[in-house]
Amino acid sequence: MMGDVQNYTGSNNHRYLHLTIYMNNIVKWTSTLPVMPEFARRPSEDTDRAPETSNSPPKQEMLDEMYMLFHRANDEVFEDGMDSYFSNNLNRVVKTQGIAAVVALEKVMNGANVGVAEEALRQVGHMDDQRTHLARLTLLEHSLESPSSRIRDAASIGLAAMDDPAAIVSLQKAVDSERHAHLRRNLEVVLRQLQESR
Repeated sequence: MMGDVQNYTGSNNHRYLHLTIYMNNIVKWTSTLPVMPEFARRPSEDTDRAPETSNSPPKQEMLDEMYMLFHRANDEVFEDGMDSYFSNNLNRVVKTQGIAAVVALEKVMNGANVGVAEEALRQVGHMDDQRTHLARLTLLEHSLESPSSRIRDAASIGLAAMDDPAAIVSLQKAVDSERHAHLRRNLEVVLRQLQESR
């Protein structure tokens, strides 16, 4: 009986020794594997969310809302420093919809009522929304190249309100190419303002 126990114990010890050697080899092998980077182990919360950029085309719903906003503003009278139905709603749409709203605004402005487009550009410059800052600045810079002197003037007012020196190059080009003396002087005033802000 005792011999059987010793044989059984010896057999177990032999198996345990082989198992220990095997597990040690596994540990050594896994230690040579490359560590998986953190971003691969933990999926991002934004995996399914496309990045918002000014190059992304606006959705049709956003365009429809912007078109309706411009259409309703055709009969409004805008006064400097005074809020209007149009200005309040434009601010609301841009702050809630972000860059997509600014892209839609630029698209809708082409062919829109000039008076409403002027007001839109002035409002764009006065908005306090960091998320859309670059998109709004770009819209105003593009508007400096408009064939309409009224649009160019409104764009310069918007840029003056934003007070961002990043627009200096665009303003300098606008000054150099402006044919109307009065508007050129206005552009030069804004240009000096931004140069002093650096």
